[in-house]
Amino acid sequence: MKELHNAAQWATASKARQDEIVNALVWQLNGFEVADAKTYTSEQPIRIFSIREKATGIVFLLIPGGTFMMGFDDTQKQALVALGRQVIKDDEQDVVDIIDDSFINSNFWHPVHPVHLAPFLLARFPLRWSEANELISVDESNFLYRDYLNGPPMPNAEVAYLSIEEVEALLQASGHVLPSESQWEYACRAGSTTLFFWGNDLSNLYLVENFNNKAANDAASNRFGLVNMGFHGDICADIWHDNYEGAPSDGSPWLSGKSSNGERVVRGGAAVVYPWQGCYEWLSMLSALRSGSGAGEELGVNVRLAHLLPML
Repeated sequence: MKELHNAAQWATASKARQDEIVNALVWQLNGFEVADAKTYTSEQPIRIFSIREKATGIVFLLIPGGTFMMGFDDTQKQALVALGRQVIKDDEQDVVDIIDDSFINSNFWHPVHPVHLAPFLLARFPLRWSEANELISVDESNFLYRDYLNGPPMPNAEVAYLSIEEVEALLQASGHVLPSESQWEYACRAGSTTLFFWGNDLSNLYLVENFNNKAANDAASNRFGLVNMGFHGDICADIWHDNYEGAPSDGSPWLSGKSSNGERVVRGGAAVVYPWQGCYEWLSMLSALRSGSGAGEELGVNVRLAHLLPML
């Protein structure tokens, strides 16, 4: 199964060999079945398998392993400055005040470092209320997202936003885990090294809002078939650290040490500031962007479930 540990090798393996590996893997998993296999983009094509949990119907994607550079490098810095100057046309100083000072010159996504990950399962979609309620009892009225700022419901209103306590109960009831922060970024990037998984512009930003439009899911997917990556605030298993000094390099969650504020890592979150007010909410979609679980805490956090694989 060595091909599954390297995305480049997996992409060039024959369909017969891929089928053989995945069938052997699913045989070792309890309560899962192969749903289908698709190639989601013609750019750097790679065949991705959907693995369905029989009891809940939750669809996981088999993410092949590999190595990537985690964090925000100089090339992305230059791309973000260029994009900011293109988008923020009314006040050139805003580029410096908002992007340079608040993002580029911050240390929270440095140092850039290599991470090698084993293959893992990650849910194709953010968790829905209906799926959460099959596992634990949750009260959708606990959170303000349906009437945030007295505006319309957040896009993709069927996505569940849970308290940290509900997240812990959900994990215990389901037997699944939260992705590590490095697993999340690796899966979001899906081989890309750009600001967003689709490139360095905002041309595809609208696609992430089409979660309720099932016909648009393939168009909204990244190269690994994941939908809505970066849009909702996905909580990760890691404790929040102010930077990547001493971060694990093997894809495991960073649980050692002590968070400066007691928070967990959250990735993405453009939806929690909906309706967008033209205040550069697209920054929340950056593949490298990270925040703590206290951000938007009154709205709760979303869960994108992961599942650990047996030793391959």
